[in-house]
Amino acid sequence: MTAPAPSNSLSLRASVVLVTSLFFTWGFLVSLNDVLVSAFRQVFHLSYSESTAVQLTFYLTCFAVSYPASRMVSRLGYRHALTVSLAVMACATLVFARASSHASFQLFLAALSLMAAGIAALQTAASPYVSLLGDASNAPSRYSLALAVNSLGSMLAPSFGAWAILPRLTASHAGSAGFRTPYLAIGAGLFALVIVVAVARLPDLRPAQASRQDVSYRALFQQRRLLFGVGAMFFYVGAEIAIGGLLINYLCLGSTLGATREHAAFLASLYNGGAMIGRFVGFPLLRRANPQRILAVLATTATLCVLLSVSSTGVTAAALMLAVGLCNSLMVPILVTSALDGLGPLIDAGSGLFVAALVGGALLPSVQGHIADAAGLRFSFLLPALCYLPSIFFGLKYKGRPQPLAASGPVLEG
Repeated sequence: MTAPAPSNSLSLRASVVLVTSLFFTWGFLVSLNDVLVSAFRQVFHLSYSESTAVQLTFYLTCFAVSYPASRMVSRLGYRHALTVSLAVMACATLVFARASSHASFQLFLAALSLMAAGIAALQTAASPYVSLLGDASNAPSRYSLALAVNSLGSMLAPSFGAWAILPRLTASHAGSAGFRTPYLAIGAGLFALVIVVAVARLPDLRPAQASRQDVSYRALFQQRRLLFGVGAMFFYVGAEIAIGGLLINYLCLGSTLGATREHAAFLASLYNGGAMIGRFVGFPLLRRANPQRILAVLATTATLCVLLSVSSTGVTAAALMLAVGLCNSLMVPILVTSALDGLGPLIDAGSGLFVAALVGGALLPSVQGHIADAAGLRFSFLLPALCYLPSIFFGLKYKGRPQPLAASGPVLEG
């Protein structure tokens, strides 16, 4: 059990609501990258591999920031780390606006890197924090609910891009200037969130202070379950991002739907919408069923959907690829809560490793982009199909239900 919030702090329920809203924020902004891949390819006349520089830049930054972010959380505590992370993200939108004025792809990538740094820090703080805000036995289902809200943001982002970004690039022929107004609007929302989180009286939970040896990476590398889970997350993230990043282009293929970019972006919302639905349904399901068996079934189904999609055409091919989003729904909460099982004071450093595993979202989409340029876009989706195999093996190997995630015993400072 976590310690109760002091009387001058928000209730645990109100705190969970506020922190869960931050999951929506980063889900929206991460998913918007999928629109940027297609938009940059159009504006700057890029190849598939060149357009995947969006994911490469974004997730390499997440990897680089993961350890400093975990140190920041340990030093500042969850509440102040959330405020700093949001402020960095808000500043990144100003760089986006500057890049729009200069029509500079490199400056756009710099803005993405700054945004990724803020999101990586936000995720490092918010993921364990939402698990600690309440009954430890319900941490996996609470985390799954937060990820469902995250998926809501992911679902809405492509539609926002299709409405606010892509038409500005085509109808007005504004080129990169079409990014300016949407990102200034996003920036205004982020600055408002900075103020809300800064003045809100969130419980000042802090990671448990363990011995220096306990929190070393040598201690982490002795946790086989954790390392297996982080490895599976590396390939899972690579598959999810690779599919999402090139999904709009896939739907535009004549052999699939031959859709316009705007129409394809609206349809791409169904990919993340499936993940959102699955997480809301899975919120009570994870309390009753064996999570690892669910993981194995979902990863197997995702593999089959991708393989059947690339061997089909038309609406069937599109529907099967979009259905992968539903399969993705519960993989992250199961992988994270299962792999962090029993880590005690290592939980925050272990959470940092999962953020580092996001580098899979940088490397594997880039590899897929090169395959698409060399062998065709449809054939390139065989790579993400293979990336689900480690999740299948993890689900089969670790069949036991995870112990309470909040075993680290946070320190509550009033």
